[in-house]
Amino acid sequence: MNIFSFSASHRDLGLVLLERLSTDSHALARQVMDDVPGVSGAVVLATCNRLEVYVEADPWLTAAVGSVVVDHLVQSSGLSEATTRGCLAVRRGSDAAEHLFDVACGLDSMVIGEREITGQVRRASADAHRDGTMSTLLDQVFQRAARVSRQVHSTTELGAHGRSVVGVALDLAARETPPWSSLRALLIGTGSYAGAVVAALRARGCTEVSVYSPSGRADGFVSSRDLSDSALVAVGAEGLLPALAEADLVVTCSGRGTVLDAATVAAARLRSGEREQGARRRQVPPRRTLVLIDLALAHDVDPAVAEVAGVVLHDLESITRHAPAASRKSVAAARQRVAAAVGELQVWVDERVAVAQIVRLRREAERDLMRTATASTGPEVRHSILAGLHADIVRAKGAAR
Repeated sequence: MNIFSFSASHRDLGLVLLERLSTDSHALARQVMDDVPGVSGAVVLATCNRLEVYVEADPWLTAAVGSVVVDHLVQSSGLSEATTRGCLAVRRGSDAAEHLFDVACGLDSMVIGEREITGQVRRASADAHRDGTMSTLLDQVFQRAARVSRQVHSTTELGAHGRSVVGVALDLAARETPPWSSLRALLIGTGSYAGAVVAALRARGCTEVSVYSPSGRADGFVSSRDLSDSALVAVGAEGLLPALAEADLVVTCSGRGTVLDAATVAAARLRSGEREQGARRRQVPPRRTLVLIDLALAHDVDPAVAEVAGVVLHDLESITRHAPAASRKSVAAARQRVAAAVGELQVWVDERVAVAQIVRLRREAERDLMRTATASTGPEVRHSILAGLHADIVRAKGAAR
């Protein structure tokens, strides 16, 4: 099976590194095909938690393709070549296909059984078709990945329990926050994960979201989104403390190290308390608990913040702990379905090879028959050629089976 993949994911890397690697990743598939003669197809799967490049080519081209991938990522991310190479795991043949099937089924996600990744796999395939980088084999691999995902989610408990990390986190937050329609949220970070957070908040009915970026990209993040039905407001460094004091929910996903420490949160709570006293005199309901959700692999929020009065902090560890548990039985059933799908794909590949062999054999036999038509060797030679062709075809079909 002449496919291989280069993968970087949340299992080994932080959000900032993944985000930098994913910069301009949409152009990577075309560059691979343009720069490496012999590549039949390339597909890029880029999500909040992973960047993966799938390629159809002869195995001996793996190193050449890898060099193009690394060079592209170095130029787009600004990372060193050594760092970039260290971020990428290489898989070949059926291992690459099996990994994609695992990804599509949510078996490689932070929350086992995540459903959203299936749609992202389909979009990656659609993008490759649109850009002209999809090959016949890769098309089969991606179609079968989507198919096995549907089978797993319809026949195992993963379909009932699969949720995204953002979804689980917001469900946790809802236990302590006002109704979504009146909730004031503060989002810290502007990467792809931040976009998923905004979409999830809007889906729940939250219409008031402030955005702060440690790297100063909040204005660009806000202006790039069409949110006519929501109030999405960028705040600068001087507006962080007021926004924090106003917020009922804070979601962080910048991945740039500590953005909120205990002193900052305590100061915001003090400021909020002073405002609350005035609100009570005006007969306005008092403020509720401040909930912080830290989605960064490397903590955005100092764990000491959890000790601040009136604050509840959830990080990735606690979020995944609260995610619906996928039973060992359902995971085992999913992996069994994935293994079967990989076997079915291998049969398809072998049959495709056999068909090519049969076509070649038929053409050779036709040439031989054309030669005998002008010779005086008689029909017994023609019979011998056809009998040999039949035997060769039977052997090719048997090998495929």
